[in-house]
Amino acid sequence: GNPVTANLLESAAPGGPVADEGAFTAVVMQGRLDKGMPAFHGQLTGEQAAAVFAYVSGRAAGEVPAGRPRPADT
Repeated sequence: GNPVTANLLESAAPGGPVADEGAFTAVVMQGRLDKGMPAFHGQLTGEQAAAVFAYVSGRAAGEVPAGRPRPADT
């Protein structure tokens, strides 16, 4: 693992510290300043944070392949 950043695929995996969308969103919006992570409140909307969670948790569960996500069908 990287000594500077968290491995989101581990942290957002089932049983991980931010596997719950509420916990993940709280960390993203409030940051972890003591660990060097800035807050994204005011830069991301709740909808954007939910989209990030969906992608990261999907990757952690093996439901979303690595690489650039495809655009949603419109």
